[in-house]
Amino acid sequence: MTRSALPTIFSLLLLMLGAGAALADDPLARPSDPTARKHLEDGEAFYNQEKWDSAVVEFEKGALVAPELAVWYLALGQAHRQAGRYERARWYYERFLSKMDGNPEAEDVVAMVRKFIDDMAAAQSRLPSEAAPTQAPPLTTPARGSRFTTMRKIALGLGAGGVAAVGTGLVFGLRAQGFDQDADDLCPEPPCARAAEANALIDRGRTNARYANIAYGIGAVAVVGAAVLWFTGGPADDDAREPRSGAPGAAVGVKLSPVFKGFDVIMTF
Repeated sequence: MTRSALPTIFSLLLLMLGAGAALADDPLARPSDPTARKHLEDGEAFYNQEKWDSAVVEFEKGALVAPELAVWYLALGQAHRQAGRYERARWYYERFLSKMDGNPEAEDVVAMVRKFIDDMAAAQSRLPSEAAPTQAPPLTTPARGSRFTTMRKIALGLGAGGVAAVGTGLVFGLRAQGFDQDADDLCPEPPCARAAEANALIDRGRTNARYANIAYGIGAVAVVGAAVLWFTGGPADDDAREPRSGAPGAAVGVKLSPVFKGFDVIMTF
């Protein structure tokens, strides 16, 4: 059945409904409930627009309001058939035929439904020979994604910046220690004649120690951030990582003091 002939069965059914089975218990009666009738009309509008799934939704809603009518089985069979769901369509068609059994007013519709069922069976019987490949495709192993994803590249850059910051902190720390040592050499026990010079050296040492602490703080944050980005930014198929009992991380401890005294860095992966 081609799509150009689709409205035929709906037009025929609506013609029969309009012609008039007036009894409420007649399976071909038009829905008397306005809500059910609205769902039928909306469903047919979607059907004519070839929006099969939307049509199914409307027909199912109407069937909940007026489940005694056979129109829903026919409408749902049509929509599922057009969507390619032949088994579902056959189920609804057969329910429709069971309700139409012995109804002389439905002979034409019944004949068309039986033809739809036969056409679907023929189409399904052709599928294996027409759709099945003559030879099974070779098994292939999906390509692994690069371990160096964008996130990991960012992690490498951030880690390099962190190392540079740590190196800068080390330079300032060593200078701070040098100034502190020079001050001790000039004035080992205050008061002394060169106390002013010693105090100037101590101030310079404190300034360098402060710079060292800042550099180490920045380096610590950068290293931790790089570690997090590296472990969370890997490819989805990265099976090179070994399972670990704990989460990766880093602990950086800087010995802060007015005069730089050192630092501790502990990395856990």
